[in-house]
Amino acid sequence: MGFFNLSKAVKYLSPLKIDSARCLRVLSPLSNCYKCVDICPKQGLSLIDGAWQYEECNDCGLCAAVCPQKVFAFEREKLATMHEKKVLLACTENPDIPAGAMECHCLQQFTIEEILAATAQNEALAIYAPPEICEKCAKGFWADALKMRLANLGLTDKVIFLKNKREIAVWQHNGADVGLSRRGFFESLSAKGQQELKNLAQKTVDETQKTLNDTLDGFREDRTFMPEKITSERGIVRQMLQNKANAEVNLPYHALKNTSCIFCTACTRLCPTESLKVNENDTGEKYLTFAPDLCNECDLCIDICPTKGFYWDELPVSDFLGNTPQTLAEAEKQICQKCGEEFWQYPKGEGICRFCRD
Repeated sequence: MGFFNLSKAVKYLSPLKIDSARCLRVLSPLSNCYKCVDICPKQGLSLIDGAWQYEECNDCGLCAAVCPQKVFAFEREKLATMHEKKVLLACTENPDIPAGAMECHCLQQFTIEEILAATAQNEALAIYAPPEICEKCAKGFWADALKMRLANLGLTDKVIFLKNKREIAVWQHNGADVGLSRRGFFESLSAKGQQELKNLAQKTVDETQKTLNDTLDGFREDRTFMPEKITSERGIVRQMLQNKANAEVNLPYHALKNTSCIFCTACTRLCPTESLKVNENDTGEKYLTFAPDLCNECDLCIDICPTKGFYWDELPVSDFLGNTPQTLAEAEKQICQKCGEEFWQYPKGEGICRFCRD
């Protein structure tokens, strides 16, 4: 075996898993998604003949965290399927991983939603992130970013960060046998956490979460060729915020708005989470609605909209927690003055359909 073939064989032993069929750019020629390419610190990702390839990888997990289609993965599935009394996550960069911990290639591979989902399906979740390890790691100080994201959502109580073996022992034994009461332990962690959050207040946290699972080609009724749809992960965040409706929450999400619509249904057909829908009432009026708790901000609607009417805006917490989809556009049925065909248009125009007008 030559050196080139040997290096390729070694490369495929990497824990990075790739499912290129999910990729937006593979599914639709109109997709402008380059998140994985832009964030890769090694600039080692290439899409060649519909398949993602990498020449160099440091297992940082950033591609997995930002990919809207979950094309890239390390230990995501393992975390999602754990159902334990207590789960302790530890990075493989740590030379002293505690016994029983779930070893993960850089913890920044997980989205905030995946972490919160793990807290919901397990009795308790803790992350072992010694500062002396994270601060020196070339992959970034991931623990700080997660703490800030949890603080923005008012959910700092969902995850415990442990810095040393003594704190691990206290957590594992519910505050017993290590000279510290359970209440004292959590009060100690809370005090430390408050100070750390103050120190982190000036730091910016990259928030990118997008997803898509459909192709623009054809709008066919037979869609058996399409990969399985991906469910939006915002539901777990929405559920945890229900009791914090009046709390100060800084959502990492946005509201979709629209300034122009011809009700072609391109966006609703391609929306991977069905957050966009077109409904028609008995009088022939059509409504384009948006459910923010289902959306994953994949941007495909923006990319494929023929009128370029979509844009992102601020999302109030009340709209995110509400059960009522927002109406983005509405129009009554019209008859084109030139071709005599029915059409819908928002805002209402001069009575000529888009095809005759163009």
